[in-house]
Amino acid sequence: MIRHVHNFLKGMVKAMKKGLSEIIILYDDNILCKFEQKKLLSACKSMLKSLKTDDNEINVTFLKFCDEIEIVTLNRPVEKLTFKNIGSKRNGARALIDCASEAIINTGARYAQQPEEEHPENIIFLMTVSGQENASKRYTCQQLSDMLIHQTDVYKWEFFMLTDDVNNYKNIELNPENIVLFDSDDIISLKISAEKLIGMVAERLRK
Repeated sequence: MIRHVHNFLKGMVKAMKKGLSEIIILYDDNILCKFEQKKLLSACKSMLKSLKTDDNEINVTFLKFCDEIEIVTLNRPVEKLTFKNIGSKRNGARALIDCASEAIINTGARYAQQPEEEHPENIIFLMTVSGQENASKRYTCQQLSDMLIHQTDVYKWEFFMLTDDVNNYKNIELNPENIVLFDSDDIISLKISAEKLIGMVAERLRK
């Protein structure tokens, strides 16, 4: 299985379009259900729009997940970002390993079909999860780690995580400097931690 994943990822090519970034958000549906969704998504949109400057273009892909991925918006300019009829499906499942792995593979497949000059200079994943991973069946921590290492070292993708449970990252190869913790019972803690995460992304985009 690991060999199959690596063979698939070999088809990805390096980012080429200077000033263009795609931010891919993998968002735990359990968070959307736990807090007031409208305010949460409004705050998320405002934070993402704050990354836009006169010198860059920001596209956003928003994926929500529980036991599987659902596309909310795909590679959309941040200034046109909307979250209408997003819905929610809280079932207690958190297939973080499966869904993160699939998101990486699907993103690579999408860009493998496009000319290099259309590829973004930066591809940044923001993984947000509340509670411990408990439902992945198709991929392992090692397989996800291999993808994270490969995409980071070869293609310079960046991966960040916002979580309330240390178990979600202790078995995968994620840069500890790119991890932000929050209190699962406190919306203010989530807001402050999310703002910190966006600040880290903004710093990365300035480099």
